[in-house]
Amino acid sequence: MIKKIKKRITDLISKYGWKAALGIFIFYLVRDVTLYILLPWFFANSLLCN
Repeated sequence: MIKKIKKRITDLISKYGWKAALGIFIFYLVRDVTLYILLPWFFANSLLCN
């Protein structure tokens, strides 16, 4: 399974170049900021302010 994912990412980067790598980086950056910063902040803000 891991080899399959690595091959897909490698093929994607070889086809589209640095734009694919940048897109993958932006995707994970937005996902992680949402999961680990924004959602806990919203929950904490709603619990502590009410």
